[in-house]
Amino acid sequence: MRTLMLVFMLLFAGCTTLYPYGIVFKNTGQYAADDVELEYDGFYFKFGYVTPGANKGYSYSKVPIPDKALITWKTANDRKKHRKYVEVKRYIPSFFDGDIIFTFNGTNVTTSYEEKKR
Repeated sequence: MRTLMLVFMLLFAGCTTLYPYGIVFKNTGQYAADDVELEYDGFYFKFGYVTPGANKGYSYSKVPIPDKALITWKTANDRKKHRKYVEVKRYIPSFFDGDIIFTFNGTNVTTSYEEKKR
């Protein structure tokens, strides 16, 4: 029974991170993004105003990495509220230890990651 339980725990651990992870919103566009918010099961964070070339972050979320996340923002050029669901988990390796990066290019948001530097 203990062996079966250990196998189950190892399989489950492969589907999620074992460590707290950071979250970064990176603006590579030419306009500022305002009212930037990130939301998924059990997690919400408001990044607020992010100027072009800037990064804003939240450190050490312990919520399991989601399949998808909702990011909302307003751009300085049109002031409209934009909503985008982005894939997350499929881009993050098992046993990940680092930051999940949401990169905004002015019209779209993509997901990537960066491992901790040791």
